[in-house]
Amino acid sequence: MPNLVYSGSWDTSVKFWDLRSNKSTHTLARCNVIGDSVDMMRDLHTVVTGGGSALGASVRMWDLRNSSKPTSLIPWSTNTVEGSHQPELTCARFIPGYNLVLAGCSDETPAKCFNTVTGQTVQEFPRL
Repeated sequence: MPNLVYSGSWDTSVKFWDLRSNKSTHTLARCNVIGDSVDMMRDLHTVVTGGGSALGASVRMWDLRNSSKPTSLIPWSTNTVEGSHQPELTCARFIPGYNLVLAGCSDETPAKCFNTVTGQTVQEFPRL
């Protein structure tokens, strides 16, 4: 694996850094990353981010080869009533070897597993 690290920020961007040259190689814009909600697949070009916005939390998939906009957006829930509390996605991780993302949220359902190909919820993990 190359000397690559990534960092998310409240400035609504994720930056990818090449440690050998101390330079940013890519930037994903318009993604409000909260906590540990950024991860990269072993293919080194597929990225998942999570976060929150006025429209609610979502899992966003990106391809670094064309990173101008997400390749897909998986909403956390369909509850996007204006003025209502919107959850914030605080963790998103690929499950190695599968087309799955495990994500955590500040919602009444604190964790979900999503299929990255279909966008469908595979499993919900309710609050105990």
